[in-house]
Amino acid sequence: MSTDEVLESNVQFHKAWEFFARSCPKGEVIRSPEVLIAACNVPWSIMNIAFQPASGGTEAALGHALDEAAHYFTPRQRAWMFAISWDWLTPEVRERAAAVCAGRGLTLAMESIGMVTERLAPPTRSLPALDLRFITDAEGSRHVADIHAAAYGAPVDTARQSMAIPAMFQGECRGYLGYEKGQYVASAAVVKQGDVAYVAYVATRPEFRSKGYAEALIRQALKDAQRLWGLERTGLHATLSGYPVYLRLGYREATRFGLYAPGSPGR
Repeated sequence: MSTDEVLESNVQFHKAWEFFARSCPKGEVIRSPEVLIAACNVPWSIMNIAFQPASGGTEAALGHALDEAAHYFTPRQRAWMFAISWDWLTPEVRERAAAVCAGRGLTLAMESIGMVTERLAPPTRSLPALDLRFITDAEGSRHVADIHAAAYGAPVDTARQSMAIPAMFQGECRGYLGYEKGQYVASAAVVKQGDVAYVAYVATRPEFRSKGYAEALIRQALKDAQRLWGLERTGLHATLSGYPVYLRLGYREATRFGLYAPGSPGR
């Protein structure tokens, strides 16, 4: 893996979550030499993430970053995650990282794969014609939340409190919803990050999967990013289930992250 793309993927992850945090009424971004915290301060842990601020560092430094994150989130009674970039750790610290987390009550909640491409591959199948709508108001952002609740098995109320925030889809973030016969079936968004179009909020309701809806939205979003911002290079962070889809779209793996959470994995 390219060192430059490892750095780029980390920076994209940081910038995206900082943008989301700053879009939330109670959101907060804290940068220090020890830790980066991008907290929307909402119920869903995936929207409250602490990060390594830089590569390298000792086992003690990793432990201190985890402690600083816990010190921030625990009094606020917010579910949260700590994202560990495996390629930013030395081999010695990487070997010990899971144990360092476990010693603080943190378990692996999910994995994320940083991916990048200079341009998308041509479609390998006919994509569906969707009624495409931009997310511009509270109703649209609620639909995004509902899609994600269904896609990830989260309570609808948790998802709505965490994602039904219209400001997340304004400024340099364009949100998209796909409707079929009046039903909202999939969502996607693209965020302008310097010279990169960052793809986020991709999800499809389970009963509508494998029909190409998400791919159709992603392709439209990136077409717009090129037209409006002149951006063709694009990055994202995929779940394990989404990884094969993005490979088919022409993305390649840049690096991997482990997201550790207190107590039960996930939410």
